[in-house]
Amino acid sequence: MTELAELPAVQTAPATQTTATRPALRDVPSFEGRTVPDLRTAIPGPKARQHVAFDHEYTSPSLPRAYPIVPVRGRGATIEDIDGNLLLDFTAGIAVSATGYGHPRITAAIERQARELVHFSASDFFLPIYAELAAKLDEIAEFTELGDFLALPMRTYSAGMFARLAFAVSTAAHNDILLIDEGLSAGDAAFQKKVRQRIESLFDRTPIVILASHSETMISEFCSRRVQMEHGALTSVA
Repeated sequence: MTELAELPAVQTAPATQTTATRPALRDVPSFEGRTVPDLRTAIPGPKARQHVAFDHEYTSPSLPRAYPIVPVRGRGATIEDIDGNLLLDFTAGIAVSATGYGHPRITAAIERQARELVHFSASDFFLPIYAELAAKLDEIAEFTELGDFLALPMRTYSAGMFARLAFAVSTAAHNDILLIDEGLSAGDAAFQKKVRQRIESLFDRTPIVILASHSETMISEFCSRRVQMEHGALTSVA
């Protein structure tokens, strides 16, 4: 991959003249039906080099800019640059790593919210979503029974405290698919009763629940299908 230092230097020009122009972002070939990676040009391509020159002229040199890549759209783990090259993105941010680019449910939620209110100050007006989120956080806090410990850093939590909080957060929302991995053993008998009630409600409202457990009783009670694994190998399906 060509480093930024190898790009042609931008010529100095009088203050009244612009030496670089913003490249058009239109007419980038579609990446539907193509394999990944798919390089149509060298990296950076001609349009990318034009944009890097334009960027160098107007932005701060303090930005690291590790790669001379100019992405214009993404789907899943794939990004397409301004020259139509398809690349796999291994350096995406936290949200993109979890959902991929262009996740249909996220884009639909953004579009729905943009049609209603793009931004409104919750300190000046009463926004329903603000109170709903606060109520959900209060519900999570109450379920954990951690009290004042919720104000402490999580690095100070015991394994049991962490399990309580993780279970409360992961089961507070309505999901299409829920994975539960040995998250049901923390707490005393009273807390275990709350966990069981929450699990029962989850099975009622969640289409797919995958429960990983060593408890034969719990698996028999809650699961309609059983898969047994030993040392990473599938041993039985019932």
